[in-house]
Amino acid sequence: IMDSLRHWVNDYHIDGFVFVDAASLIEGPSVGLLTRSPLIEAISFDPVLSKTKLIADGFSPVEALHK
Repeated sequence: IMDSLRHWVNDYHIDGFVFVDAASLIEGPSVGLLTRSPLIEAISFDPVLSKTKLIADGFSPVEALHK
């Protein structure tokens, strides 16, 4: 994922990303929630990606289908 995000920033000059269903980024491997998302933490410490904007969308298209 990190390589793909860097590719978009470096080659296409993208300045930000939207994560749809961002709640899934903090779901742990078991039933609990993580206090820190490993992906977001990696982005925040990356020299290229840390300068981008991140938008977290809480909408889950999967949950919308089941309602």
